[in-house]
Amino acid sequence: KKVGKPIELAPRKFSKAIILQKFLNPKTKEIEDYILFDSTAKATIIFPLTQHKEVIAVRQFRHGVNEIVLELPGRCAKMPYDTPELVARNELLEETGYEPNEIILLDREFFIDPASYTPRNRVVIALECRKIREQNLDNSEHIEVHLIPLSQWLDIASKKLVDYKSMAITLAALPYIGVTLTL
Repeated sequence: KKVGKPIELAPRKFSKAIILQKFLNPKTKEIEDYILFDSTAKATIIFPLTQHKEVIAVRQFRHGVNEIVLELPGRCAKMPYDTPELVARNELLEETGYEPNEIILLDREFFIDPASYTPRNRVVIALECRKIREQNLDNSEHIEVHLIPLSQWLDIASKKLVDYKSMAITLAALPYIGVTLTL
């Protein structure tokens, strides 16, 4: 159980902070310190699939790993009242120029690392996406759009992706797109 209020160790910026939280250890009954990465924003991660069963993936520079990463599109809500469906539609259109015909919101939240990270991710599956315009990126974004056949994406996800949220979201999306895994 949490004990007391969290203490911000670094000033909160872009809704993110490093915090110190005290917890009661149920085994030893001692209070222990734990460092967490905290965020008040909820991200929406999108599994977009075109009418031709191609995954719409993006390549962009990621500061945490200092390299360009292939991943699924996603974003945090800009306004507190933004629904995951609205965030997904807007982000997909802005980053890729694609618009989905159908949106499926998964009924649970996902965590990047529940041991140390508090941010919650919502998952939206965007089906029958079609390109309706060019990207509309802000000055800080340089995003390459890649259309990858679903079977090739599954191979890439299992062997080449470094972004495990994209791998997890892919796995979560499979039953909704009619793919079953056999062992």
